[in-house]
Amino acid sequence: MSFLTPRKQVITFSALVQFAIILTIMAAATAVHAQSRANLFDLAIDGVGGRDALLELDTFRVSASGETYASHMGLLPNDVKKTGSYDRDYTVQLSTGSTRTEVERRFTYEPRHRFPAQKYNVVIINGVGFASSGANPLGFPGGALPPQAATAMEKSLRLLNPHLYLREALEGVRTVTEGEPAILDGQPHRTLILSDDVAPIRLFISEASGQISRLETLVNSVVLRDSALVVAYGGWRSSGSVWFPENAEVTIAGNLLRRETTTSVTEAPTIETATFAFPVDVEPASADAEAVRFGQDTFHIHEEFFEIAGLYYAEGAAFATTELAPGIFLVQDIAFSGLAGLAVEHGDGIVMLEAHTSPRAADLFIKAARTLLPERPITHLIQSHHHVDHSAGVRSIVAAGAVAVVGYGAGEWWLNVLKAESTIRPDSLSTSEVELVVEELPEGGDWTLTDSNIRITAYHVGDNSHAHDMVMTAIETDAQIFLYQADLYNAGFGFTMSFDGPQAFFKALKTHELIDQSCRSEKPLTIVPSHGRPTTLIDGLAELERLGIDVGCP
Repeated sequence: MSFLTPRKQVITFSALVQFAIILTIMAAATAVHAQSRANLFDLAIDGVGGRDALLELDTFRVSASGETYASHMGLLPNDVKKTGSYDRDYTVQLSTGSTRTEVERRFTYEPRHRFPAQKYNVVIINGVGFASSGANPLGFPGGALPPQAATAMEKSLRLLNPHLYLREALEGVRTVTEGEPAILDGQPHRTLILSDDVAPIRLFISEASGQISRLETLVNSVVLRDSALVVAYGGWRSSGSVWFPENAEVTIAGNLLRRETTTSVTEAPTIETATFAFPVDVEPASADAEAVRFGQDTFHIHEEFFEIAGLYYAEGAAFATTELAPGIFLVQDIAFSGLAGLAVEHGDGIVMLEAHTSPRAADLFIKAARTLLPERPITHLIQSHHHVDHSAGVRSIVAAGAVAVVGYGAGEWWLNVLKAESTIRPDSLSTSEVELVVEELPEGGDWTLTDSNIRITAYHVGDNSHAHDMVMTAIETDAQIFLYQADLYNAGFGFTMSFDGPQAFFKALKTHELIDQSCRSEKPLTIVPSHGRPTTLIDGLAELERLGIDVGCP
């Protein structure tokens, strides 16, 4: 047996010196990297006035003017439509989490452009808020803000004043790390990444000025799902000790949401006792955790609904159902939007018309349809058009197995929506493995589904100023016809949502021979609006005549 003698390990003085040098270099590099991080945060803090000034900032008042916009509410799916302009003064007290905003708003979105400028105020204290009566163009009484709306408004204010994020980092509310450098508008920037409950916030800091040029994060779009939120800032000016951005432009998924210009900032203004007081007859709505999260991760839709019509967006719904005829059910949201859809028995399945206002509302619509028509699969969804208040639930109904039937020009857009990731606020399609099928109507053409008892025909109505992908649907039985349409003619409302909607609707009825040139139908025809109430053709024509709307009927 033989043994191997272990090799002796000899460490020379020279090797020790080399090892020490390597350790020194590594330590120096680590120190430089750590110093770089510290310097970047300090650079950003100095860019808005310095640590002491930012921490000592408590109350300030901002005067500003701006414009608001809504995505997916225009003629084409990707259009952005201006909803209004405004002037406002808002007073903030950081120590109490209080904000008071005095607003004069001017509407441009149809048909509310006819309303005069409105003045109102909003008070929010730590996610609990109140709006005065002028916030609604129809003059509804003021009252408590839903917590999701109050939270969304608070988030919007912070996005317009990004130095408040830095202040929270100084206070230890948010963690800060350094990201990758970037070039914006040809200028070198460095990035700070701040923690956030929804998604990390990236601030782009100009190396030249130390000021914030841009903010990026992710939010949930009710239609597009995970979407980039970007705020661009310009013209930083000192208000005395703290710097505020003069200009801010907010976009979601590349679509403009708000553009605001600050005209003046006052630090430490005089605060009256009643500045942040709620009216004695208002019972504030509690800010439960789910509503707060909804306001944070989907803040844009609360902004859009409020600016379009002074309405408060909600995901939940309660439905009332009415049987219009055997196997044809009107399913109307009576808790929030008032929007009505149809569930129609066809063969062994269910055809649904309209996806409703939110994923949650669509889930409840599905539940209602399956209760009304049990043991039948949902086979098709016929979607009237792409506007958010009608279509935000499309993904939910497709997840239930429906083929999406959509108007001309919108097919590819809808397919991309159905393929989108939804991690910020997961919906039923985000965990579904159903096959995604979208059928697009030909321009000016139709799509038909027939069985022995019923004929369902969807018609493209492109010749209108509301939505180029507009679809109206005729449901024909042996005895009668139900004609479902959205926004073109709001039967029973006493006004119309679309400038030329009634004219476009009746022109389409004639074009597709659902009525003759004298506006008569072979079978009794009932108009079923998405907003409004079912109305016979005769009663509808009488209402339009009272409104002074000429639809070319003798």
